[in-house]
Amino acid sequence: MQMVAANIANPMLKYNSSILTGNVEERVRTLVEAGQLPLAYMAARAHGLTDMIEFIEQELQDSPEFDFMQIMDEAVEYEKRSKALLPLRPINN
Repeated sequence: MQMVAANIANPMLKYNSSILTGNVEERVRTLVEAGQLPLAYMAARAHGLTDMIEFIEQELQDSPEFDFMQIMDEAVEYEKRSKALLPLRPINN
């Protein structure tokens, strides 16, 4: 499914397939390509992808469109409130 999404250049399909397959690197890469740098930064930071975090931080600092300090503050607040999500238990008949 990811190969199909890459071939037709559909970022939404690439993002959805990366969620379904659990491919965090592809998810962050798709967000960066789509211009969603703050969301890509939060996702990379939440999953501990240090190489991608450094790259995205540099892109955010160079971009006049985003307030880097505000994004950093929000990321810290988000990490304080975050918790692990567990899959639902199956319903037994």
